[in-house]
Amino acid sequence: MELGNKLVFYVSKPVGGIVGCGEVLSKSHNTDLLWQDELASGMSIYPYKIGFKKIFSIPKELWISKRLRMPNSSITFYHGINAVESIEHSDMLTNCIKSNWNVKI
Repeated sequence: MELGNKLVFYVSKPVGGIVGCGEVLSKSHNTDLLWQDELASGMSIYPYKIGFKKIFSIPKELWISKRLRMPNSSITFYHGINAVESIEHSDMLTNCIKSNWNVKI
């Protein structure tokens, strides 16, 4: 992940779709405890952190009705942070976001 990389925010359950997009502003490595499982264990589990700016997001109450789904693509979404491996997939995501939300990333 590099500064300036674009992000899409995918919510798996119960939404199953993209709900927003952003851009990477910073990245760091620290042991600050932020997540519930880190606080419960008292240990840093996720030391790599990114700062980002939100370009666009759907209000949470509209996630299911306004989400972007990609059922006819071969793009696979996993838990965590994943790279889009091909220009074709990147273009597909960019075009879908532009045509559905009128947002350029």
